[in-house]
Amino acid sequence: MGLAYLHEECLEWVLHCDVKPQNILLDEEYRPTLADFGMSKLIERGARGGGFSRCGKCEVSMARGTRGYMTSEWMVNQEITVKADVDSFGMVLRA
Repeated sequence: MGLAYLHEECLEWVLHCDVKPQNILLDEEYRPTLADFGMSKLIERGARGGGFSRCGKCEVSMARGTRGYMTSEWMVNQEITVKADVDSFGMVLRA
């Protein structure tokens, strides 16, 4: 739910860039909260050239994140989409 909010509902979209177990905090009732937005990228809705377009792509100048939880697009300098955070979350579930 947190990633969906960052990618779709915020006034400005947020690409977290560092989804890993250490950045998922649990409260007393074991509800998760995504933390540590130090590497995140904030993108205006409808921004041209570098912002998320309808296809949800953006340009990021350098790889961000923690090895082992980074999507393969970072490694081969491909265009980054919101799927990067989803891939990282998948790695968390696999760990």
